Amino acid sequence: MSDVDDLYDLRDNLDGLRSRLDRAGVAADPGPLRAHDESGAVSVETDAKGVLRSVTIAMDWSAKVAPQALGAAVLDAVAALATQRLEEVGRALEESFDGPAPARTPLPAQYQTVAGHLEERLGEGRSQEEIDAFGMALIATLQDFIDSVDEVSSDLGAMRGREVTGQSDIDRNVVATMDAAGNLVDLALHPVWLERAHPNNISRLIVVAIDDARRNLGATLPQVVAESRMTRLAGELNDPDALAARLGL
Repeated sequence: MSDVDDLYDLRDNLDGLRSRLDRAGVAADPGPLRAHDESGAVSVETDAKGVLRSVTIAMDWSAKVAPQALGAAVLDAVAALATQRLEEVGRALEESFDGPAPARTPLPAQYQTVAGHLEERLGEGRSQEEIDAFGMALIATLQDFIDSVDEVSSDLGAMRGREVTGQSDIDRNVVATMDAAGNLVDLALHPVWLERAHPNNISRLIVVAIDDARRNLGATLPQVVAESRMTRLAGELNDPDALAARLGL
């Protein structure tokens, strides 16, 4: 078998892997999820996008956990959500890999590739000066992309380890802390307020504090990548028309 054959086999294997992962991703759509802490004092629920939207404190929560442990119980319930999500992804992956092999995606014809489109636009009759200008523009574009990778790496590095807080009200009866990825990492409840607060009000203010922390956080790490110049340039590099326009063709 030649090196070219090896490359084609590698390409087919990677294509099959991508198809299986795509199939598993669809099967493991976040959807609304519901979980509770081990004591049953707290239940939490996500919306269709997997974002935490509901926290419910049981009416008899004080018989299940100590007041000073209620915040930790909320974090346990949120962790149970993450575990449930991972289990769903695991099941979807197992089903995908146990199922029939996906059909191979055919290789695109040369004229369908980005390089083919650029070659067609260059065409015949171009002067050497125009070809040289195209080459310089292409080098500049690739350098711009490399610089954008450095930019987003720097942005992510600056955000890593960052934490923000959100509060339920001016009295800070509930204070929620989120990390840069948007994960809830701490929840503090004022002990005096907690003694007299109704469970429904506790539930409501916890959600208010979490939403406030999310607003204060702004962009999460994945959002920074998605909205970065790097991602935009990557899209242009894979779009024949956008790349041709950028290169002046």
